[in-house]
Amino acid sequence: PLTAKGSVVAFMERNTGDIIAKNDASIKKQIEQGIEKYEKLKDDASVADATRRLVDFENDLLMQKQEALKDPNIGYRNYEEKVLQPSINKFRESLLRSNYSSRVMPRIMQSADIEFGNMIRAERVDRVAKATEENIAVLSKAADQLLLTEDKYEEGVKQYNEMVENGYITTVTRDKSISEANKTYFNNVTKNITSQQQIENLRNNPRFLSM
Repeated sequence: PLTAKGSVVAFMERNTGDIIAKNDASIKKQIEQGIEKYEKLKDDASVADATRRLVDFENDLLMQKQEALKDPNIGYRNYEEKVLQPSINKFRESLLRSNYSSRVMPRIMQSADIEFGNMIRAERVDRVAKATEENIAVLSKAADQLLLTEDKYEEGVKQYNEMVENGYITTVTRDKSISEANKTYFNNVTKNITSQQQIENLRNNPRFLSM
């Protein structure tokens, strides 16, 4: 019957339509998944590239630092202001101008800013350490000058003891410095000995006996 035939045709048309619709949905889903995978791959590559550039930047900066510290116009006191911070600013701008997607740029810049902060903090710690070392050297030199005299020797020892108490140096460093100063002092004294009495006086010198 015509009605039966029409029903079969309608049924087949509906099935065909459903199959086409399902195929279209499947293809669309595959395309979307493919795009997502591509974007993730692109983002991962961007993060890896930014990380590599940051490592190269830090390594290059470490090599340049040695030369910068030798420059009398820079040195360790002005390194952060004249070299480190300007270099960081320049590199940061280069990252922002990079062709990284907006999806991943915030993550890249957050990681970079954390590393920049670590670099600056490390430099400030290093600067304090160098300044402390320099100041200790100045104090030690002043104490040594006193140790090389006859009448201000005890004052020099006192200064070294105060450096130990303040935590600037260890007792081992203090004792070694005083010992070296004593050797220098008595070497100078023996060069000017001209009598047996001076030799006896030297042998009975408490400072000499303490050695």
